[in-house]
Amino acid sequence: PWAEKVHGTFGAMNSGEGVFGFVGLFVASGFLELAWRESDDREPGNFGDPLGFNQYNPDMRLKEISNGRMAMISMLAIFVAEVASGKDAMEQFGLSALPQVVASRGASASAFAGRTMSSQGARAKVAAAVATVDEVGEA
Repeated sequence: PWAEKVHGTFGAMNSGEGVFGFVGLFVASGFLELAWRESDDREPGNFGDPLGFNQYNPDMRLKEISNGRMAMISMLAIFVAEVASGKDAMEQFGLSALPQVVASRGASASAFAGRTMSSQGARAKVAAAVATVDEVGEA
């Protein structure tokens, strides 16, 4: 609710809320960097098993490295798509990021399905589709 005016990934730094969120993430990242320090007796990226799940082994390490690489490539793809289309990540996925705009167009907002047409528009499209199917059946 506090960041409703922030739009887009790159445009976030053009608003006060975006700058506030960035500073918060920067401070939290700095705290985490200081909390889990690397040691000279271990390879880079080996922070051990901080939660005690006993899952640190070569197979899990490979999975974590692969997961990190995939996440970086995915974020790069989202950034490129935003630059190309002008839509942020939520708009690219069809999620209703701007419910007040959707409501003014006679559509309803859904958290996962995006926009839906009003009932009159939906009925007209269904009627047209049924008429088309009936015409094909008669021929």
